[in-house]
Amino acid sequence: MSITMRTVFKGLLLCCVTIAAWELYVFRDSLSSVLDSVKPVAANGYQAGENRRTVIVTESIGNITTNKSGIKDARDPKGLVVMSRVRDQNPNEQKLNETLANATDSDRMTSHVQSSKSDETNIESNDHPNDQRNRATTIPKNNEEIKVNSKDRLYLFPLHYDYNGPNVQYGSFMRGVAFALAYKRTVVENWFHTHWTSGRKLMKYVNETFDLGKLKQLVDVATVHDFKRDCNSTVERLLMHPYYRMGSTKTKNDYLQRYAFKKEGLEKYYGIKLPDNSHIPETSAQAEELLLNPPTTRCLGVLDPNIDTRWEFPALRQQYYKVDTHFVSPPIINKIADDVEKKLCDGDPFMALHWRNRTGEVCGHLTRECGNIPRIAAVNKTAEVAANDILKLMQARNLTCLYVAVPFFSVTMITILKNAKIPRVKSFSDITTQDYPDIGQIKYDGYMVSRLEQEICARSSTFVRTSHSSWSAFADRWRVIQGKESLGLETIVSWIAPGSIGSGLETDTNPNQPSGKRYLFPLHCDNNGPNVQYGVFRMGIAFAMYYNRTVVENTFGGHWTSAQAGAEVVTRRRFVNETFDLPKIQKLVDVATVEEYQRECNGVIDNVLMHPFIKKPSLDEYSAIYSRKRGCLQTRYGVKMPFQIPQTREEADALMSNPPDTRCLGIFGPGLDTKWEFPGQDKYLRTVDQHLQNPPNIMKMAKDVGQRVCDGDPYMALHWRNRSGETCGHAAWGWKCADIPKVVAVNLTAESAAIDIHELMKKRNISCIYVALPSFSGSILKILKDANIARVKSLVDITTDEYPDIMKISHDGYLISRLEQEICSRSKVFMATLFSSWSRFAYRLRDSLGLETQILHNFVRWKAPGVSLKRK
Repeated sequence: MSITMRTVFKGLLLCCVTIAAWELYVFRDSLSSVLDSVKPVAANGYQAGENRRTVIVTESIGNITTNKSGIKDARDPKGLVVMSRVRDQNPNEQKLNETLANATDSDRMTSHVQSSKSDETNIESNDHPNDQRNRATTIPKNNEEIKVNSKDRLYLFPLHYDYNGPNVQYGSFMRGVAFALAYKRTVVENWFHTHWTSGRKLMKYVNETFDLGKLKQLVDVATVHDFKRDCNSTVERLLMHPYYRMGSTKTKNDYLQRYAFKKEGLEKYYGIKLPDNSHIPETSAQAEELLLNPPTTRCLGVLDPNIDTRWEFPALRQQYYKVDTHFVSPPIINKIADDVEKKLCDGDPFMALHWRNRTGEVCGHLTRECGNIPRIAAVNKTAEVAANDILKLMQARNLTCLYVAVPFFSVTMITILKNAKIPRVKSFSDITTQDYPDIGQIKYDGYMVSRLEQEICARSSTFVRTSHSSWSAFADRWRVIQGKESLGLETIVSWIAPGSIGSGLETDTNPNQPSGKRYLFPLHCDNNGPNVQYGVFRMGIAFAMYYNRTVVENTFGGHWTSAQAGAEVVTRRRFVNETFDLPKIQKLVDVATVEEYQRECNGVIDNVLMHPFIKKPSLDEYSAIYSRKRGCLQTRYGVKMPFQIPQTREEADALMSNPPDTRCLGIFGPGLDTKWEFPGQDKYLRTVDQHLQNPPNIMKMAKDVGQRVCDGDPYMALHWRNRSGETCGHAAWGWKCADIPKVVAVNLTAESAAIDIHELMKKRNISCIYVALPSFSGSILKILKDANIARVKSLVDITTDEYPDIMKISHDGYLISRLEQEICSRSKVFMATLFSSWSRFAYRLRDSLGLETQILHNFVRWKAPGVSLKRK
């Protein structure tokens, strides 16, 4: 029996050896790849299991399941498996290289796509452990997503932090993906913040911005949460190259301050820990060696791949084309763009234009002096020439329709294009109609609207782009890959007015040259409405005048009652020149942008003036208030603030009287959190009030209303803010909306007030009243009419076709509020609401002009029990 068993065993063994030999013969070409897939990475440990499996499966697919996968045999020299061979045959890559080379260093979306033949030669001769020959053959089966078990992941976290817009952030993340591919690692998602033109700074995610499923066909993508869980929230090693195309950085000491700024910002933004400055390479050679042979640590980061780490090596450049082809718009954007493409120009081919008028942006964001009329006129002259040149180009291309992607501050260009007799000029307003039902999902989200307009431009027959714009460069990526025509605006304009260039970008001064200014930054951040915020900025101007400093702009948020105009209007931060007449303020004091301050002061406030001992709670409570607001301010303005609070009244008085001679000074909540008064303060404030006027467009509209709303007769104005009604209007705050007795009492008081107001109108020989009120208090209009007041006017009377300028802003509750304040300030008599910052701002200018203002709470002779006609 034992002899028989041994015979059978030998027979089975011989059969197995025969089968194994046959298998080795069949898979002889794949064997090397299988073995390579388990090669050590950076001479330590094994490659992440998912990447290893992907290589094995891909090679098997390439050799065996050709018909199912549609991928030719990897041994075929014309096949599609070896990506470097495909790149050799792609005629559009050189064009992509040339197009993106036009972008500036900070705007360039992807690095040059180099010739893969030279890359392949370099890689073949490069024997360092991160050889990428196998990675280039990795193609997921049937577009399946790459997935890796958490325990097998080796992370690469691209870390970008500065004040650039989202398109620069996209470029950094894309290059980070290229690093992850080159190092055979899992890339960690980035979070993107919105552009200032989109409204309040918000955070957006990869799956909102791109087709995440498509990206995962190329690389494993981990969330920040995954990284923090598996890496204990710590980036163990951080790659960077401070000495390559970084301007003045020549030594490690030159880079320390920049790294400290980025380290602090990134740690706060992502909630992670970065290495200290001892990890900064000492020399250029050391930085390059680390990039070629990165540490084998599991939790690796790369600092600003498109800015601080721009040095390239063959294995990195080899990934660019693959990365570009896997960054596409998310499904919702593609769906809407499909609809737009079919309907916008009746299905006809169209040209697209990205017009970014930097002079207009000046007025939109206070980045330069807004009142530079010659420069604005020069750009508009150039725009008129550009419009005629665009028409000629369209005629040469047999195109009759133009889509214009334009920021809100440059919409004048649309009128100029129409005046040039271009047959069909379209813009975003043409696709926010009921004909495009899906647009409602994103129309109030400026970030998603921007992505949609980029997709529309990418699909156009011809794209006229703005040079040096990362927005244009990103829209142009797919066009270059597909071989579509794109032209730089300056290349088609036949004449350029002195003081402007064809792309609409004014010439910048050297941003690295220190200005020598001494700054004062008014610092305020809480849940109060915009008029409280105006008051803080007003006091900040007065302090800046007293200390002889440049005041730094504040941004202002809208009031919740503006929600009827759309959420985007409420959340978007507003700038000084949207709110006030900036040139008039600049006659009093120099005004700097936040960007200027960040640049000149390296994003740091050296000292913050404050006074915790005047009309404030205990020192501990004040410290808690400062701590909370400090966090809010650092996020809002991107600045670093010290935590130094005076411990005695004498110390606070001394600091306020003789502030530190530092260049970059802040003041905490002037007039609110810091109520210290300096000598002659009232005189300074009266001067500020005379210069803190509405912008010219609001003044023009208010003048038009004053001349027409009451047939040119003098009128009374009433600000009615019914807090009981506001309770019902803002129940989200937790107030009870159904307090019927209070509502009844307020209405009874309103009836009494209406009689008293009518009596005063008779005494002042006034027969018309304009009522400024929030939407939830509309009952006062009927009560006033029932009191036999002849003409009762309100917002509904001026948002008609008779007032076309007002109709243009009728959807914008913030600007409407500014208009109604101006209307009230121009009235013969103003009835103000006690303790309302809205009323207070309206009557300050009246007070300086000696116009009559009555306080409603003090004026009304009878009030129902429990009712106060005041804000609080």
